[in-house]
Amino acid sequence: STTRIKEKTKGKVHLYTVDLSSLEQVRQVAATIQTNRPVVHVRVLVNNVAVLKTKCTETVDGHEMNMKVNYLVPLLLTHLLLDHIPKDGGRIIIVVSELYTSAKLQTDNLLLQQADQRYSAGTAYTHSKLAGILFTKELSKRLCRTGNHDERLVYALHPGVLATDALREYPRLLIKTVNWFFGKTTPGRSTDCTFGHST
Repeated sequence: STTRIKEKTKGKVHLYTVDLSSLEQVRQVAATIQTNRPVVHVRVLVNNVAVLKTKCTETVDGHEMNMKVNYLVPLLLTHLLLDHIPKDGGRIIIVVSELYTSAKLQTDNLLLQQADQRYSAGTAYTHSKLAGILFTKELSKRLCRTGNHDERLVYALHPGVLATDALREYPRLLIKTVNWFFGKTTPGRSTDCTFGHST
C-alpha cells in the first residue's frame, strides 16, 4: 500500500507499525511521529480501524477488544496528535458504520468490561461504532468552544459496503455470502459513502 501511495502522490510515505490492542503502543507511535517530525502538520487524520471478534477477548489493558480498537484507540490517537492538526482547516475523520443505529448504550458497562453470557459480537461491534459517533459529536463541540479561529472539523464517516477481512474469524462460506449479498464489492472498494459532521 505504501508503494501505491508513493506512486500516486510522488511524495514521502512513512510507515509505522503498531499493535492496536495496546494503548501504550499507540502512545509510543504517536511520540515517535512527533519526535521524528517535530514540525509535522497532520492536515487530515483518518481513524480507519475495525475489528469484529466472535468471542469476548480482553486486551492487555483489560478492555474488550472491539471497544478498544474501534473506539478507544481513535480517541487516544486523536488526542495525542490534536495539537499537530492545523486550526486553519484541519480535518479529523472517524470511520464508523451505519450499524451504530441498532446499538443501545449500556450505561452500567460502557467499555463492555463486564463480560458474561450476554456477550454478543454484533452488540460489541455496533456499541463501539456508536461510541465513535458520540466521540465525533463531543470533539466537534469542544473544538467549537475553543474559539481562536479554530476551523478544524470532525467527521463521522460510513464507508459503505466493503469486502474486507473484518469478518475473518467467521466461517469462509458466511463471509462469501455476506460479501455477495451486500453488493458483491471488490476488496477495498465501497459501493456508497455517507458523510456527516457536528458543528
